[in-house]
Amino acid sequence: MYANIASLGAQHSLADTQGRLESAIQRLSTGLRINSPADDAAGYAIASRMTSQINGISRAVQNANDGISLIQVAGGALAQMVANFQQVRTLAVQATNPTYTLSDRQALQANVDQLISANLDISANTNYNGITLLDGSFIEQQLQVGANSDQTMAISIAPVFGQNGGTRIVQAPLQRASVSGQVSSALHQGDLTIDGIAIGASQAGAQAGQTAGSAWAIAQAINTANIQNLQASAASSIAANETGGAAISAGALVINGTGIGAIAGGNGSQRAASAAAAINAASGSSGVSASAAGASLTLSTADGGDINVSGAAAAQLGLGASFGTITLTTTIGTDASFISIGGNNPAAAGLTKSIIHSTDTGGTAPVALPIALSFDVSSAGNASQLISTMDDQIAACNSLAAYLGAVQTALASTASTLTNTGTNLSAARGRIDDTDYAEATAQFAHERILQTAGVAMLTQANAMPSEILRLLRA
Repeated sequence: MYANIASLGAQHSLADTQGRLESAIQRLSTGLRINSPADDAAGYAIASRMTSQINGISRAVQNANDGISLIQVAGGALAQMVANFQQVRTLAVQATNPTYTLSDRQALQANVDQLISANLDISANTNYNGITLLDGSFIEQQLQVGANSDQTMAISIAPVFGQNGGTRIVQAPLQRASVSGQVSSALHQGDLTIDGIAIGASQAGAQAGQTAGSAWAIAQAINTANIQNLQASAASSIAANETGGAAISAGALVINGTGIGAIAGGNGSQRAASAAAAINAASGSSGVSASAAGASLTLSTADGGDINVSGAAAAQLGLGASFGTITLTTTIGTDASFISIGGNNPAAAGLTKSIIHSTDTGGTAPVALPIALSFDVSSAGNASQLISTMDDQIAACNSLAAYLGAVQTALASTASTLTNTGTNLSAARGRIDDTDYAEATAQFAHERILQTAGVAMLTQANAMPSEILRLLRA
């Protein structure tokens, strides 16, 4: 009588049923299986990340379509410019006829001036949403075409016509000047000048092999001078040809103060492979790595530091002094460049007093060349020159139109890919996050039955003490 255990049990069961029923009602009413992290913590996090991707992709598709619209505006303006240039060219061909009088040529000139003025207006005023497109200001604009920060597409619209004549896009050869040398000693102040800039003394570094006379230290001294468009790199190596022999015990070979592990014996190829493996195992402390190709063993450093080999096994493996090399290169570009070497002792860096001119690398890059303005048809000779000028202008417009067409195709492809990706991501999220209505409806019906039964049993349990009192009274 003091504790109605049956009633308490029924209350507890009813409370559980009520919680599950509320969950089923929420899932049915929202259409979502996961309405809070409590429903499925891992699923909630995954669905949230997918939602970020889906929303970002949706916006990126719109960005790509906006980019297509911008390109179409620029392309339409270019088409009109080409049409006007074609008319100017036709007038120029007409003006080369020597039978025309001065008044005839003045009439032709007026027509040419109107067409040129129209193209100047198109170049200066064509815009998309207030953004001018053809005046040369729309350069290296980054269009976001993905859900993540690094998914962008650069769009540049070069000027093709203006008060200064516009530009013509041509492919120019890429050039670079380069020179290498084998270092012989540390650099001192005044030993080396590059492009008239004095290089300071080389300084030792903190890592193994980074002595003042190493290629690493000399390259550091050159790069510290901050010579425009020039970079120095360093490398060091030792090469040996293994003939085979007995095993070498651990510590018998020391590289940059680090003892190397045991090296197995065998023929030349076997010992070279074993030596390379042992040296690479200690590369973290020695700063030296090794490679084997058949019986050839090569030791190298990525930073150009010295390779100091000692120990009884050095001679057995045929390892001698390392060769440090520095390489000077100019920034690759379409303009000619050179490296001027001077100083009191450039040989310390393996260099000689000289001027090294750039050479073609075999590649090309687009370069905008100015087009001179001359739209005079007052004589047959001037009209003939105008024909060539119009050919250049039409070629420049056609080149830009081809580029814009390629960009539009790329944007259309990107938009299609993103749309497909977004659709698949939405379907994947739905499989995680959406309510299974068949299951939720069945659960709802099940919990309603349990709720009804629970209420009935709670009523019965609450009535049990009254039954006991009735028996006592009897």
